[in-house]
Amino acid sequence: MKNNLQEKGFIKLILLIIVILVVLSFNGFDPQTIWEDYIVKGIVFVWSIISWAVDILVGLIKAALASFEIIGNILDKINGGSGN
Repeated sequence: MKNNLQEKGFIKLILLIIVILVVLSFNGFDPQTIWEDYIVKGIVFVWSIISWAVDILVGLIKAALASFEIIGNILDKINGGSGN
C-alpha cells in the first residue's frame, strides 16, 4: 500500500514538472534554457555540497583512525614496556 502511494506521488511530481514547463513555454521560456540555466545549476550546487560534506566526513574518519592508532601505540608501550 505504501509503495503504491509513493508511486502515485512520483507520477504527480512528474506531471507537475511537465505542467510547469508547458506554462513557462507559453510565457516565452524555452524548456532547454530552463534545464540548462536553472535545473542543472541547482543539481551541480547540491552535488558540490554533498561532495564537500563527504570530504569532511572522510577527513574526520581518517583523523579518528589515526588517533586510535596513536592511542593503541601508547597503550602497547604502557602495557608491554620494552618487551625485551
